[in-house]
Amino acid sequence: MKAYGLKGAHATYLTILYRYPAGITVPELCELCLKDKSDASRMLAILEEKGLVRKEGGYGGAVLLTEAGRAAAIQVRQRA
Repeated sequence: MKAYGLKGAHATYLTILYRYPAGITVPELCELCLKDKSDASRMLAILEEKGLVRKEGGYGGAVLLTEAGRAAAIQVRQRA
């Protein structure tokens, strides 16, 4: 995680998004992470800034991992 400048809290989001290669909506992600929308929005903004996730379809669209995000998620999963 340090290689990507991330903290442990980001690992939950990466691993859940990894399980949904076609992407999921923010409300679905919140439900799966057991987090509220404000926490998810903060985390996703950081992950997007680092090029690990992207949003498709505008407001209410899907959130997906980028190639770099998939690599980070694989690294997280291997450490678990």
